[in-house]
Amino acid sequence: MQMEVVEKNIEQERQSLKLRVIELERNLEMVTRDLATSKSTLAIVNADLASLQSNLKELEDLREMKEVYALLH
Repeated sequence: MQMEVVEKNIEQERQSLKLRVIELERNLEMVTRDLATSKSTLAIVNADLASLQSNLKELEDLREMKEVYALLH
């Protein structure tokens, strides 16, 4: 009788742990997708930042050329 109770408790614990593992796997999948989305967004933002930095450098160069031209003429 006691053994049956122990076996029943073990089976309940096993089922509980199985459900918890399923829940954790789902959470991991969601976090993994979120991470992939964040990486993609970060790559886009980094590309935009590089473009802005390039535009700023070009603008600075043009201003410098304008100043030199103004001094020469």
